[in-house]
Amino acid sequence: QEEEESSGLVGVVPIVGLMLCFGALMSVAFSACMLLLLDHVISRTRWDAEQPEEAAALRSGVIIVCVVVSLVAIALFLAFGCAVSRPLRRLANQIQGLSTNGLEQAVNAERPSTMMAIGASRIADVQRLQVALSKLRSNIATFECFLPETIVRGIVRGDQNATRLHVGRREVSIMFSDVKDFTSITESLKPKELLLLLTRYLDVMSRIAHSFDGVVTEILGDGLLVFWNTPDDVEDHGSKAVATALAQCHALGPLNGELER
Repeated sequence: QEEEESSGLVGVVPIVGLMLCFGALMSVAFSACMLLLLDHVISRTRWDAEQPEEAAALRSGVIIVCVVVSLVAIALFLAFGCAVSRPLRRLANQIQGLSTNGLEQAVNAERPSTMMAIGASRIADVQRLQVALSKLRSNIATFECFLPETIVRGIVRGDQNATRLHVGRREVSIMFSDVKDFTSITESLKPKELLLLLTRYLDVMSRIAHSFDGVVTEILGDGLLVFWNTPDDVEDHGSKAVATALAQCHALGPLNGELER
C-alpha cells in the first residue's frame, strides 16, 4: 500500500517549491529583458564608444536593480506559496485525522474559537475547502451518534469490511447491562426527570465501556449491549469486559448520589 501511495505522488511538486521556481524564472526573464533592452539602447546611442565609463556604470546600476527586483519577486512568490500551502497542509492533516480523532475532537473542531485558532485562509478557494471540511467533520460527528465510532472510522478510512456486509468467525466478549427495578423507577419519576436520569446513566456507562475498548452496539431502553474484539481486534478482551462491569459497579455509587440530588 505504501508503494502504491508513493508511486501516485511521483512528479508532485510542493506549492512553496513551485511558487519559488516560478518567481525565480520570472526574475531571470525580467533581468534578461532589462539587460537586452539596455544593450540595445547603448548600441543605438553608441555610448560604448563615446562614453564607456558611463555605459559601464549604467550597466552596473541596471544589474543591481535587476538583482534587487529578483530578490523581492522571489520573496513575494515564496510568501504567497506559504500563504497557500499552510492552510492546505492543515486541511490535509485534518482529513487524515478524520479516521483517528474521536467524536469529541470532531465536535470541538467546529467551534468558532477552534477554527480561529487554526486560522482561516484569506484565499477564497482555500477558505471554501476549509468550510467544506468543517461541514464534513460535523456530519461525521453526527453520524457517530447513531453508529459505533469504530465503524464510522472504518468507513472514513475506506475499509472494505466497514463499507459492505461482512461476516467473519471470531471469539468475542459480550456484556449486557440494565437498570435494576427500572419499571418501578419510571413510575415514580416525571418524564423530564426520567429523560435526565437515562441520559446521564447511559453517558457514564458508555464512557466506561469505551475506556476499556468496548463497542456499544445497541442502547435498549435502559440497557447497554457492548461487544469486545469486534469489529476491531482487542487483546485480552475477556478481562476488559469483566473490568468494565466492575468499573460500572464502582461508578454507580457516585452516580446515584448525583442523581438523588
